[in-house]
Amino acid sequence: PEARAVLAAEQRALATLAAYTAARGGGRLRIGTSTGMGEYLDRVLDALADAEPNLRVEFVSLPAAVRLEQVARGELDAAFVRGVEAGPPEVRLIPVWHDPLLIVLSARHPLAGRAEEGLADLAELAGLPLYLTARRNNPPLVDLVVGACQDAGFEPTPGPPHSSLQDTLAALGSGVPGWSVVYGAHARQLAANRRVAFVPVCDSRGHGATPLSLPVFLAVSAHASSDRIGPLLAACRAARATDRES
Repeated sequence: PEARAVLAAEQRALATLAAYTAARGGGRLRIGTSTGMGEYLDRVLDALADAEPNLRVEFVSLPAAVRLEQVARGELDAAFVRGVEAGPPEVRLIPVWHDPLLIVLSARHPLAGRAEEGLADLAELAGLPLYLTARRNNPPLVDLVVGACQDAGFEPTPGPPHSSLQDTLAALGSGVPGWSVVYGAHARQLAANRRVAFVPVCDSRGHGATPLSLPVFLAVSAHASSDRIGPLLAACRAARATDRES
């Protein structure tokens, strides 16, 4: 009994210290994320650094399902996820922004010269091989792209087996026929590659020329305190506001 009492006292002390540190803006915030978040993460970090200079932020890259599970178990304070419809019962999904998709193809392709002219029509890509990850790796992205192609009147032609984005960009940049998609925030960081072009594409399922995009959510514990998550949500709002201004 004495040993259990000592351990219980230790846990109470650690919990009190964690609450005190969080209230003072210090401590650590572990956030699950994935590749392709691009400059959005930079903006979130900048906003957090301005609001909570003593807060240490750690980004952990994991598959979406694992991110949600770790938020539910309290192993992550929060996680960014794209296009999910629901998470575990212990997780709350808060919409933070929409991430537009851009098609990426060789800079020699006729569509490349129209990158600044407005939204392209996916139907113009019918017949070109589509370089895309397997559905098991990213169901929301694959379903959105394949569904948009079907709505545009064609079934996408599967390209070679997916390896990595770097390999895909190298292949397309060398003039290999085909196309792929990247998230808009990531494309701006990849723009130095002049051998490929990034072109916005319209979603024909909506009304008018609306960009193809996936919603991004911040997954947090249903029991998370506003003191713990509030600064992160404020940073997300600041990142979204910066995107609108630009």
